[in-house]
Amino acid sequence: MDQNIHPFENWNEQLRILNEKHNILIESKQTAIQVLQDYSYYTLVNGYQNALEKEPGTELFIDGISIETLGLIHLVETRLSSELLHAIITIEKKWQITSLIRTPRKNCQWCAIVM
Repeated sequence: MDQNIHPFENWNEQLRILNEKHNILIESKQTAIQVLQDYSYYTLVNGYQNALEKEPGTELFIDGISIETLGLIHLVETRLSSELLHAIITIEKKWQITSLIRTPRKNCQWCAIVM
């Protein structure tokens, strides 16, 4: 059996581990469990550990960080990256159309219509 596979822990056990092992606060048990159900323990801990560690290699988050805060950070990051991707794709499409208009190709029927 792989040494890196961790046994499944119930929600209460995950909250205890978050607090004891990682110094992550639990503001509301109900909200914290909902955050874990939405994003998962490993998404939140592994995703933000390097940026929010008290000291490198300790696995302890800086004081005052809660699981609810990590969930909110993840939500904002996900939405921001989605919006940025959408904006980049829109700009890229407009750039491609502009490039086509400015550099017409020989024997291009579409180019003849636009110009």
